[in-house]
Amino acid sequence: MALELVKSPPERHELSGPRWFGNYMLVECLGSGGTAVVYKAKRRGASGFEKTVAVKTILPELGCKTRFVKLFQSEAQLSAELLHANIAQVHDFGFVGPTPYLEM
Repeated sequence: MALELVKSPPERHELSGPRWFGNYMLVECLGSGGTAVVYKAKRRGASGFEKTVAVKTILPELGCKTRFVKLFQSEAQLSAELLHANIAQVHDFGFVGPTPYLEM
């Protein structure tokens, strides 16, 4: 029996269109959970450089809670150490305003 991937119904994190988040153009919402949301994004650089990446951000309502920001930062540090074919590589961690993000 084959598993069928079913896209969940749109959540409040769905984008009505592409929008900028720091150096990233968020293209679509890939999924969200209890503490974070992951977007398909394009990172743009000099001379027309462009790369498709995933950007994970903490939920806005949790961004003001120091505990969740520290947990998110710990996730970034731990994930950056892991190297496995089934684990997304973390390439960057930072903040856009008060919102922390991971680039994968």
